[in-house]
Amino acid sequence: MAEGGNNTAPCDLCEGQNEINRKCLTCDEFMCENCSKIHLKSKTSRDHDIIIIADSEKLTALVPYQPRDDDAEENDDSDDICEDHPGERCILFCVTRGCDCLVCRVCILDYHQGHRFVEIDDILTSFKRHEAERSREEIESSILPYLTERKLRLTKARESVLNDIQSKKETVKHRYEELRRELDKHYQKTLTSLGNAGKANIEIIDALGKSIDFHLSRLKSSMSAGVKRAENRNEVGDIKYARRLENDIESTPEVIIPSFNRLMLNTHGNCTISDIFGDLEEVVECEPEVISRSSTGFPEVSSVCPVSPFAAWHGHYKHRGIQLLEVDECDHLLPGGGFGKSGVLNMAATPEGDMYMVIYGSNDVIMLKSDGSVEKIYDTRPYVALGIAVTKNRDILLCLAESYPNDMNPFGKRRIARITNFGITRQIIEKDTDGQDIFVYPFRVGENINGDIGVIDHVGDAEGLLVLLSSEGNTKFTYNGLEQLGGQVCNLTDISFDGEGCILMSDVTNQYIHMLSKDGKFLRFVDVYIYYNTKLSPTTLAVDSSECLWVGGVSKHRYFERTDAHIVRVKYKM
Repeated sequence: MAEGGNNTAPCDLCEGQNEINRKCLTCDEFMCENCSKIHLKSKTSRDHDIIIIADSEKLTALVPYQPRDDDAEENDDSDDICEDHPGERCILFCVTRGCDCLVCRVCILDYHQGHRFVEIDDILTSFKRHEAERSREEIESSILPYLTERKLRLTKARESVLNDIQSKKETVKHRYEELRRELDKHYQKTLTSLGNAGKANIEIIDALGKSIDFHLSRLKSSMSAGVKRAENRNEVGDIKYARRLENDIESTPEVIIPSFNRLMLNTHGNCTISDIFGDLEEVVECEPEVISRSSTGFPEVSSVCPVSPFAAWHGHYKHRGIQLLEVDECDHLLPGGGFGKSGVLNMAATPEGDMYMVIYGSNDVIMLKSDGSVEKIYDTRPYVALGIAVTKNRDILLCLAESYPNDMNPFGKRRIARITNFGITRQIIEKDTDGQDIFVYPFRVGENINGDIGVIDHVGDAEGLLVLLSSEGNTKFTYNGLEQLGGQVCNLTDISFDGEGCILMSDVTNQYIHMLSKDGKFLRFVDVYIYYNTKLSPTTLAVDSSECLWVGGVSKHRYFERTDAHIVRVKYKM
């Protein structure tokens, strides 16, 4: 038990010599009887809880030693048994500053002489009331909204499952009807082809048969005439008959029996019905798991940049410099070093651990090397750089505009520039094939594994749009999330790509991470919770080389009216 002061200390409020025999549990202040009366008359403290206290000298005489009976021995784990002195029951509560604990008779004699005490029932009454109020506030402000939101998500999940099943049933039915029509058509076509192929062959065979029949008939006729001539011998007639037979022999054709190609039904190897029709395949999706988290100590975070699976830089353009977070052996995020004195808008890292930065209020693109040295790479003038990304061939992609958002010129130029790591411009993406501006205000940029370029374009106040371009700069598709959010505008703020080519985008307004396939198909929303009932509003994100998602964002404090910025590492897929 901790030790406290003695009972000769002056009253905390009047600092006089009056005996301290009261304590305000709300303020945690000791006071005399007179000050307690004044305290309860004040508007700000009239509802406070004040209890009467006693000192150990008075209590020692009042509380004689009482050994436990047999029943007590059978209840060694009873809640009123002293933790420090087994066999002694807790009889009072020490309210001396620094203690605030239950005490037994031995505790009073050994550690708490001169301290102030109250009856356990008195402290329990106040404790229960305060705890009930805090619990009620916690339930109303946190638990009920959390469970309500969970129930709503379950309802939506149920609807989603039923809708998905119904949709797949319709797809299967449509597929069946389509294949049946195609199968009937192919069946008739094959029968027709078989009939045509057989007809041609039969015509050839029949023509040859007729020719043979003709010659057989002629030869048989000549042979019959020879039998009759043998009965009426005539030398002149014999000569004519002989010549006739010779002509018949000479005119007998050589009959070549043609070979006909055998027809075969090609089934294309081991192709089965399931190969043609298709099989159901369950796509396994896991709930996002927060592996580790850390508060940044700032109210906002605008960029997070992992330089390895175990370390990432973070910063905000309103704050001085950037900070490093490192993962320890227990998967905790611990503060590392810092760099710079200027606010950073965006960062991007190379596989080697070097990092590029665009600085707020500066036209310089800076490279922070893994060895700690700094190098200026590019001067963006007359533009300012907003977003930055590193491509697979080590080029740098920059979001450029003539001014920052608060000074944005609606007629100013906006573009994406591709530069080498030596600062040479290789490509400018600005206009479409019709000569129209592609972007309103390009804010963030990234490259997918197939070379596509994803741009977060701020098209309105708190409204973001994904523009996906080919490596040549041609628009392939756009995404605004309106359909997925039931018409709700989304505020996309950052973009990243994973090893499978999936597109991930932070939506700070709706507290979602949007996940798309590389061809633009919506896959799902990813939710990130700091605590069981505190959802993160993501402002920035990046996937590291181990396919772990680093997310920076803000959340409302659990108890105070303020927001805190957090960095979290999230496992978002199997």
